[in-house]
Amino acid sequence: MRIDDFENEIDATILSRGQAYFEEGAVMELEQVRQGLYEATVAGSDDYIVEVEIRNGEVKALECDCPYDYGPVCKHEVAVLYAIREIWEESEEGENSKIPGIRKKGRGEDESMSALTSLVNSLSLEELRSFLLHELRGDGGLQLRLQAAFPSQPVAVGRDYYEKLVGRLVGRGKRGYYDRDETSNMAGRIDGLLDIAKAKIQSGDFQEAFDIATVLLNKGAALLSRCDEDDYSLCHCLYEASEILKQLLEANPPRRIRDAVLEYCLWRCKSHPALSEDWDGKLLDLAITLAESEEEVRRVIDLLESLGGNDWERRRVQLLEYDFLLSKCGEEAAESFMLSHLDNDEFCQRMFEQAMEEKDYARARQLAERGRRQSEEKGKYGFVSPWLVRLRSVAKLTGESEEYLRLSRELLVEHLGKVGDYFPELKAAIPTTQWPAYLEALAKDLERRGATDSLAEIYCREALWEPLFNLLKRRVVCGFWAYEQRFPTEYRPRIADLYAVQVLEMLESFAEKRIYTDACELIRRIKALGEGNLAQQIIAELRVKYKRRRLLMEELDQLEKGTDESV
Repeated sequence: MRIDDFENEIDATILSRGQAYFEEGAVMELEQVRQGLYEATVAGSDDYIVEVEIRNGEVKALECDCPYDYGPVCKHEVAVLYAIREIWEESEEGENSKIPGIRKKGRGEDESMSALTSLVNSLSLEELRSFLLHELRGDGGLQLRLQAAFPSQPVAVGRDYYEKLVGRLVGRGKRGYYDRDETSNMAGRIDGLLDIAKAKIQSGDFQEAFDIATVLLNKGAALLSRCDEDDYSLCHCLYEASEILKQLLEANPPRRIRDAVLEYCLWRCKSHPALSEDWDGKLLDLAITLAESEEEVRRVIDLLESLGGNDWERRRVQLLEYDFLLSKCGEEAAESFMLSHLDNDEFCQRMFEQAMEEKDYARARQLAERGRRQSEEKGKYGFVSPWLVRLRSVAKLTGESEEYLRLSRELLVEHLGKVGDYFPELKAAIPTTQWPAYLEALAKDLERRGATDSLAEIYCREALWEPLFNLLKRRVVCGFWAYEQRFPTEYRPRIADLYAVQVLEMLESFAEKRIYTDACELIRRIKALGEGNLAQQIIAELRVKYKRRRLLMEELDQLEKGTDESV
């Protein structure tokens, strides 16, 4: 992207946040390390170092040491881009401007700022305090900036304060719901509150950090249903709020805060049993991690038993419950839970592997049959073939050769298995005298399944060139492309003739650049098959018949130019 219009290349939410950081003076230092390479310090919830490389107006590299990992550009990098561009615009030299060692934050003290500075200096402390308090009453954003600027100052506010503050920050939406821009702007305002919560953790104000995070989770999640488009920026804020609870616990807060976090996680997950959002999953993980006493373990188990919406979510929760039981209640309890939930494919697979290790092949077969049946009943046909492979491995170990071959054929035909995995075994097992009839029946089954690629590969392995030619001829001509060089040389003129017919039919029916490109590719393949004279005849015919098609003539020119260069 270019420095003069980078706005067109960056997400609107990140762009607005970065612009706000720049305008509020967050770019504290900006240094030109060498020509084209810049380094800056940007103030946020912490001070972050940003490096920018620009060559001929093109932004070649951006790097920031902040933890943001939701996109290619963060708000701190955007703020620095604005700062660099402003310096270039103010200087007559543009990109060649020499940025002196350290440039202090903001836009500098222009005449307007000088006048404001004089005005502030002329006011009394009481006048300034009165003005600030008046402005704070109706400006939630200003309240956030004030608290972020002085996070260590004791401000006695309770949960009700943050409830009201978030209410003012989110508003109601212009038409009773939030469009994409409104959602992005709302997320930008909430982001400032998240910075305050992080600062509260650092200053030891754990209760306020807890209040901010939980208020945002409650109110923010409720807002998603009123967003015209679920903008990812709001979802990101809610996930960050759940991360704040994790950071709060890592700061070793008092026991009452730890208990409050556990209670909140249990309540929140029970109120949203589907766990359809990432932050709800994060809260469930926190509850599982926090549970220590017998009562807490029991409550988490009760919670896990009640969770899960669709089949995938229930499966995920059951895996969590198994791991939780294993860590808190021991192997026997976890094993009992697994046995009672074999409808979970993962548990069924684990029990199968255990039976195979114990060489209990009867039990292994029973579990594999159950897994196959469950997958078919649930319509998860992609999971059927792995169970067939497991059944096949049991048949091999138990010496059931007929069952082994039956399963190999089923995997090849019904589940479109790889020819190389199953065909050689089938051929080796079938007596030579029976092989032609077996192969004919196998070919019919593969055609019935539409497994043309598998059948074509088998014909190649068996050197059945005429059946292969007839099979591919029934498909689109491009079906020959993967096999044309494998045919004996006597088949190449016949393939080239098919390509020639296809070229003429394509251009008779269509007149667009994509078709011209495909037609010329077919002509190249005719040449590669050793039929150069036929290719030249086609080109000559096309130049006469379609001489008014400029794009086709250009494609033919390129084709012949490439031929000349190769010669």
